[in-house]
Amino acid sequence: MNFIWDIVLQAEEQGMDRSELFFQQATDFSPYCEQAFACINQDVLDGPNIEINALYRFSHIFQELLHPELLVRPENLDLAECAACFFDVVVHLLSEIDLKHGLTKREYFVRQLRAELLNGVYGREAAAAVAVMDRKLQFCLANELLTQIQTGTSLRVFRRAVRTAFAGSLIYQSNYNDKELLLYLGEKETKEKAQIIQFLFDLFLPFGFSARLFWEYHFGIIGVDAAMQLGDIALF
Repeated sequence: MNFIWDIVLQAEEQGMDRSELFFQQATDFSPYCEQAFACINQDVLDGPNIEINALYRFSHIFQELLHPELLVRPENLDLAECAACFFDVVVHLLSEIDLKHGLTKREYFVRQLRAELLNGVYGREAAAAVAVMDRKLQFCLANELLTQIQTGTSLRVFRRAVRTAFAGSLIYQSNYNDKELLLYLGEKETKEKAQIIQFLFDLFLPFGFSARLFWEYHFGIIGVDAAMQLGDIALF
């Protein structure tokens, strides 16, 4: 971590909202780094108060505000708290510009879709399911949802969405009914995972298709030794 955008992303990775961060100009810092942590290789945040060296990239903005003689003048003593808040607001603005620098049109739409999912635009159940996902999965599924909006519903998008959420999953198409899918997830069922798979059914499963779900145990397939282990076969 060095730049403010990197710090903001790490905060979100740790479950902190970027609005909780309070940026301050460090008193002890290196002129060659923007971050001013005690350890130069620190890769986690200790709390919401973040000290940085704003002069590393933004001296043209802050050099007057941060001049050591500015706030020690008698007429400016009451401005210290105001200056600190102003500094924080400006750094937050700069971090947003940093984060959006090079943002593509598709990335913008994916972020909007993620926000809509979390805000209940696609229903309360969908919002609850997305809320239990980690941030990376939220963006990946929002990306798949955008693809579906652009190209229409398809088994290919559904398969990708399921494999994204459940990396060890296997999807079969029934020989007796081409509209029936058999999903083996390879994971123990939990309330959160059940919410996620229901979310995938609701938003990605093509109309007219049905799916039978198998969690921890695979159904038996004659001739495939791995699927015919005694005690590890799901009834089908």
